[in-house]
Amino acid sequence: MNLSFYKKGRLHYSILALLFLAMLLVLWQWVFRKALDQNYISWCLAFGPTVLILNALITAIWSGFNDDRGLISSNPLLFIASWSFVAAGISLSFYNAVRIPLTIGEDAPPKWYRMIESVLTSIVFLVVLVVLCAWLLYAVPFLYFVFLLSASPVRQSLRSKEAGPFTKYRGAVLQEEGTQKREYFNFNEKPVASAFALGSLVIWAIKLVMPA
Repeated sequence: MNLSFYKKGRLHYSILALLFLAMLLVLWQWVFRKALDQNYISWCLAFGPTVLILNALITAIWSGFNDDRGLISSNPLLFIASWSFVAAGISLSFYNAVRIPLTIGEDAPPKWYRMIESVLTSIVFLVVLVVLCAWLLYAVPFLYFVFLLSASPVRQSLRSKEAGPFTKYRGAVLQEEGTQKREYFNFNEKPVASAFALGSLVIWAIKLVMPA
């Protein structure tokens, strides 16, 4: 996805996007206080490591996520746009699965089977749609500020890859005499999955130093 038009000359839009994310954090803090008598930030810190590890596994398997650097961008406008495009793309994929009927022909399954499949797919589509909307409104604001810190090594690694001569120095490299060079931490292979994994570690570290 090419969103280069967000990157330059749009400072005021980026500031507005940052304020929007901050306002969502304040809104969710107020909702949690009033409706659940809980602290939104504390709730995110409590469940954040588990959620981010699960997302790291999903994005590591679902390789298409790692092609979009906007998902870990420090630019709030690009970050919001990228996650919105991802949510829209997933929704359209499930919608097409619901809309397009099973093949009808000699090898087609019975009508009752096709109806059950359509109903089950529709239920999954609605669940996915609700989860995606909740992710955009509830998780993405907090995730931006987590990625602002945790994804910085990944962004730096991606920039070093683009630098050319210094590409071979990215990651943690072990060079033994008479053996081939091996890279153990190459963030460039799966940048989004790496950012999720690092985000989990960052939140876990914050929990350790925060008073109970």
